Amino acid sequence: MRLKSLAKNMTEVNIAGITVLFSYETPVAAILKDGGIIVTREKFSSTTSRHIRKWVDGREYDFVDQVELASLGGVNVGSFKTMEIPNGNEMP
Repeated sequence: MRLKSLAKNMTEVNIAGITVLFSYETPVAAILKDGGIIVTREKFSSTTSRHIRKWVDGREYDFVDQVELASLGGVNVGSFKTMEIPNGNEMP
C-alpha cells in the first residue's frame, strides 16, 4: 500500500494496483486496474467536489454507488482509519 498526500484533506492510496482518492476520510474516486476511473455519485461537501474535479482533471469517468468505492477489490477501503496495525494499536 502506498499513501500520498495531494493537498489538505486530499489523499491518494494505491492498494493492489487500484488507486483510491480520499477526501477527508472518505473514498470518493478510484482508478481501476484497467485504467477506468470511477467517481461516487453521492454528494458530499463543496470541498470534496473540488477534490474530485482536481483529481479527475478532465478525464472521462463513470459514476458508481458509494458502497462500491468503499469495497474495491474486496478491500474495505472505507475502514482504513480503524484498521489494526501490527503493534496492536489502531491507526488514528
